[in-house]
Amino acid sequence: MELSMSESTSIQQIPLNKLTTSSLNVRKKDRKTDIDVLAASILAHGLLQNLNVVPSEEGKYEVVAGGRRLAALKALAKAGAIGRDHAVPCKVVPNEFAREASLAENIQRVEMDAMDEVEAYGQLVNEGANPEDVACRFGVTLRHVQQRLALAKLAPKIKAAWKRGEVTLDAARAFCLVDDHAQQEAVFRSLGKPVTHAATVRARLMSDRMRAADRLAVFVGLEAYELAGGAVVRDLFDEDAVYIANPALMTQLAEQKLEAHRSSFTEAGWGWVDLNLTGG
Repeated sequence: MELSMSESTSIQQIPLNKLTTSSLNVRKKDRKTDIDVLAASILAHGLLQNLNVVPSEEGKYEVVAGGRRLAALKALAKAGAIGRDHAVPCKVVPNEFAREASLAENIQRVEMDAMDEVEAYGQLVNEGANPEDVACRFGVTLRHVQQRLALAKLAPKIKAAWKRGEVTLDAARAFCLVDDHAQQEAVFRSLGKPVTHAATVRARLMSDRMRAADRLAVFVGLEAYELAGGAVVRDLFDEDAVYIANPALMTQLAEQKLEAHRSSFTEAGWGWVDLNLTGG
């Protein structure tokens, strides 16, 4: 009678320093950033899934499924967050099932849906966690958490449309430029469905704003505008996208700066100086 892989395995607590990587693991590459994120998650929540191992030489075990978890645990041990002999739950797999176990785990792995992550982060904050704590617990940047929370706060009609596939993720991000649900929904109603072009969403939401990259804004300078009390709108999903909330103030500052330039010329003896905000 042959045993299946599930019938011929057992769970043991094995010291971390007895575990090594295996050439039988089908996943060959992992990004360091992914390992750092996973390490932070393990430190905050514990190891939620055992490793799959096969017996090796001199009392050691090779990890055939769970290489990322092993790398994260070793990173934590190196940082002194856990002991080098930290007990790790491992499923001991017969050698003949090792590659099958590795392949099965990697095939079954599914990335978390963006909407699920958004709602999970939103729920954590609603339950009292602050964004900094959430970022620390899950090993992600504060900006990443802020982005997810912005999406969680979208107008319910837009979130529902996103769930139905009528709004793409990029377009949903664009709606986050403003907090006002009425404004979000007004733009949403004005667009054909499905809503796929984030640039169109941004253009309509910011139709009465000025981009900080516009020549007038560059001439005045963002710092001078903000020192004068001017507000800006920053895109959480694009660090280079900044909008001037008060174009009239920016225009006034530009006129004042031009006037100062004219004064310097007249004082230098120029007889006539023409001001032109729109010329090249």
